[in-house]
Amino acid sequence: MKAADSRREADRSAFMICDVRTSERSYLLITGTGAVPIHSMRVGKGNYIRRRVNTMKKMRKGHMILCLIALFLSNVAIMADMVIIPIADNLFKTYGNPTVINFILSGAAFLSVFTAMACAKLLYKFSKKTILIVSMILFAVGSIFGAAVDNIYYMLIMRILVGVAMGFVNATAMALIAELFDDEGARGKAMGFFNASMAGIGAVISVVAGIFAVNGWREVFKVYWISVPILILMILFIPMTPPDKEEVQENGGTVTPKKPYLSHQIGLLLSCFAYNLIYGVIFYQVAVLVFERGLGNESSAAILSSLGTVGSCVLCILFGFIYAKLKRATIVLGYVGICLSYLMLYLRPTQRWPEWRVRSVEPPMDTDFLISSCGVQ
Repeated sequence: MKAADSRREADRSAFMICDVRTSERSYLLITGTGAVPIHSMRVGKGNYIRRRVNTMKKMRKGHMILCLIALFLSNVAIMADMVIIPIADNLFKTYGNPTVINFILSGAAFLSVFTAMACAKLLYKFSKKTILIVSMILFAVGSIFGAAVDNIYYMLIMRILVGVAMGFVNATAMALIAELFDDEGARGKAMGFFNASMAGIGAVISVVAGIFAVNGWREVFKVYWISVPILILMILFIPMTPPDKEEVQENGGTVTPKKPYLSHQIGLLLSCFAYNLIYGVIFYQVAVLVFERGLGNESSAAILSSLGTVGSCVLCILFGFIYAKLKRATIVLGYVGICLSYLMLYLRPTQRWPEWRVRSVEPPMDTDFLISSCGVQ
């Protein structure tokens, strides 16, 4: 490599830019351990965009594994609703305010949509690690102490804190994983495993919450203490990344990234909104159905609510392979699956569980009960 003819300080951070006289101009990141290439891209005659090198790639293998474990375990915050779903019927019986109870059950997920969108702006001002740690602290407070006071409105406020944290954790964790993997195939596999861990963790904490709920519905909030060791893992092993910056040209100008068509964004938002409306009917009401039909106790409701996440876990593990084959059509497979599921529920004859069997024995848990109970009008 020929000698550099100029050197400029960039962002007052731990790297400098070197102009090198080569046919494809490259840049170097000057760090305490040596020089690392920075990818560049031509945007016009004589103009290049400098990009930060992903410093996460320079971590040791063991450190990176622990970092990924911390990110995957952050799904405890994203799947927080799985803990309180088994006690939905208990909340209705205890407080008797359907409007507030419904918001306690599903409002956190609703709020997370807006906080996830707001998080995109915060990524330009703060490090992803900072956002994750603050969000997990917020989640730990709102979830662990969610029922510390016997007041429905206190619980509502705590659930609002959980919803805010859910959106921040989800968006930031996904952004950090995307930063880790430049290759599209590797990124797709990583996203698949991240979502698989999300589904698997949701199933596990739901079953554990059901076991706790047998001793009293307030006991389920003890499950949220798992967020404390996860927070410690984040502090220790997630690297401090700089905030996202505007892409800067060599001549000092800025480049505004090309934004997707608004019609595409609106279409995607509407499809996701409709999908979650359909899915949420069973997801949030399965516990109520279990008690109304006499199909079991809180533990039974937890097992039923976790069945969907088990299926999600399996498909998310296969996501990388499926995405490599179908690309953008992958989402169509999900829509077809949920349509077929509801078609099965519609075609299934409605039936009541015989009263004598409900009183004498607790029916075995299998998917037939979810199908039959959801088919009852």
